[in-house]
Amino acid sequence: MLLCRCDPGWFGDQCQYAQEPSMTCSCAPSSICIRSFPGSICVCPLGRIGPRCYINFDPCQGSGPCLNGGRCIPNDERKHSSFAAKCLCPKDFWGEYCQYPLTKLIIYFHKQQSC
Repeated sequence: MLLCRCDPGWFGDQCQYAQEPSMTCSCAPSSICIRSFPGSICVCPLGRIGPRCYINFDPCQGSGPCLNGGRCIPNDERKHSSFAAKCLCPKDFWGEYCQYPLTKLIIYFHKQQSC
């Protein structure tokens, strides 16, 4: 007699039958729950991270990382980068954090009169 040890989610003499996926979803209410085998996958909205989307995450919280009046725009948090936002800089600054002043070169041409 052959006995099989089945992986989670399978049963039967030869593990040929799949268990029904759970009808309950353990994702946070604001997320999208995708039922899959053997559990579920949570798709988090902006501002939420974690396997079940229960962790609040706002890279622009407070003054955010942007300098000199730059506007912080949240990026895709699922990338798990150290800087999960982009800065929109005012016209006089540039750089990842708007940290560099824009230098201007002004050239004047004077019209010379001929003798």
